[in-house]
Formats: sequence, structure tokens, C-alpha cells
Amino acid sequence: MEFFKIKAALWYGLAALIAAVAIATPYVIPEISSQYPFIIEQSAGPLNKFLRIFTIVGLLYALYYSLVIYPVRLRRGTY
Repeated sequence: MEFFKIKAALWYGLAALIAAVAIATPYVIPEISSQYPFIIEQSAGPLNKFLRIFTIVGLLYALYYSLVIYPVRLRRGTY
């Protein structure tokens, strides 16, 4: 329960960010092609690259946390 309010604020902030991205989907992918590749440079919106980078960085951090930080905290008993 340590730092519960901070963790809750971060999770709610992440949920608000996902909701904002869902609302702003036309800025990410304004149209989809019916042929492969479905999203090309001409059909990608202005936020497409930013959100792809954000997603990749988030996945890398989640992988790092689950493989490095979480086991250490379990061994120490601080989690």
C-alpha cells in the first residue's frame, strides 16, 4: 500500500491518456487501405509515429520491470 495514491493517479492518468487517444484516432489513422500494408505513410495521421514510439517504449519498460525489478523486490520482500 506504499505510495497508493501516486500509483492510483498514474493508473488513472494512463486510462485518461488511452481515452484521449481513442477519441483522437483520426489523428493517428485517418483512413485504412484495403490492401496490405494497411497503414502507409500517406494514410498515417500526424500522431502515428509518436504513438508507435510511445507504445514500444512502454512495452520495453514493462518487460524490463517484469524481468529485472519485480524479481528483486520479491526477493527483498518489499513488494
